Amino acid sequence: MKTITMMQLRKQPGEYAHLVSRHGESFLVTAGGKPVFKMIPVEENTVILPDGSFKGSKPLTFGLKLGGEYAA
Repeated sequence: MKTITMMQLRKQPGEYAHLVSRHGESFLVTAGGKPVFKMIPVEENTVILPDGSFKGSKPLTFGLKLGGEYAA
């Protein structure tokens, strides 16, 4: 995954969107040197289905000791 700055994204948002949607590239967007969000193709997203199963990679919260609605 390539890293780009928020300023780079502001200057050419369409170019980065094209690279993600057409070429399957992924970008980690940073601001002030800290990660803010990822731009990834939709196919790489995790979808949790109504029956509790999921499609895609395992969500990051699986296996963590979280309370409330996220408790396993």
